[in-house]
Amino acid sequence: MGNTSLPGRLNKTRMNPTASCRIKRAISMKTATRELIDLFAQTEDCNQMEVLFREIFTPSEIDTLTLRWQLLKDLYEGKTQRKIAAEHKISLCKITRGSKLLKAKGSYLKKVLDDLYGNGNNN
Repeated sequence: MGNTSLPGRLNKTRMNPTASCRIKRAISMKTATRELIDLFAQTEDCNQMEVLFREIFTPSEIDTLTLRWQLLKDLYEGKTQRKIAAEHKISLCKITRGSKLLKAKGSYLKKVLDDLYGNGNNN
């Protein structure tokens, strides 16, 4: 009889429309994210990719992505976080994430930057 409360709790969760909507929305977002990743991976033409970016993202979102990429390149080149923050007039917090990613063992991002800019850096 001790297990009778468990199904009751499960039924309450199933009956809670807010929780159900959050779960469905999370699954839907994961599916949409995967679709976007697949779409970007399939788009081989740079001009088409630029059109796609401009149609999907706002100018502000493109600026945010571009800044993120520039920060990563600056870090890869060996610039200090403080110098990057001063150049771009942003907080150190925005830069720290990228720094951690580049230092992480097996970082795919580091591999991409090595492939693009050569791995002769001290990083």
